[in-house]
Amino acid sequence: MTGLIIGGAGGFWIGLLGRIALGATPVGFAEVVLWGLGAMICCAILGYAFPKLMSVVLFPISIFGVSS
Repeated sequence: MTGLIIGGAGGFWIGLLGRIALGATPVGFAEVVLWGLGAMICCAILGYAFPKLMSVVLFPISIFGVSS
């Protein structure tokens, strides 16, 4: 279950920031959020399948929005 949560949170940030950094601009807020949600779902599924791997790889990214 932990891999699922960490994978989802890390995937959201990867999708969100990846779309902003690598995609064509300008782009609407809704499209950026959809990319984030899509990546969150994909990484959450991977986190469910490979919890240890996703916890190690995505943990630093998953706390990106929490730390200030």
